[in-house]
Amino acid sequence: MTYILAYTICGLTFASLLGKLLKRNLERNYPNCDDDGEVEAFLADGLAVCLAKEVA
Repeated sequence: MTYILAYTICGLTFASLLGKLLKRNLERNYPNCDDDGEVEAFLADGLAVCLAKEVA
C-alpha cells in the first residue's frame, strides 16, 4: 500500500514538472501578442529573417 502511494505522488510530481517545463518552452518560443500590431510585427520579423537566410 505504501508503494502505491509513493508511486502516485512521484507520478503526479513528474507530470507537474513536465507541464511546467512544456509551458515555459511554449512561452519562450511563442510569446503572447496583443491586438496593438504586435502580431504583425512578430510575423514581419520572422519573414525578414527567412528572407535574409534565403538571400545569403
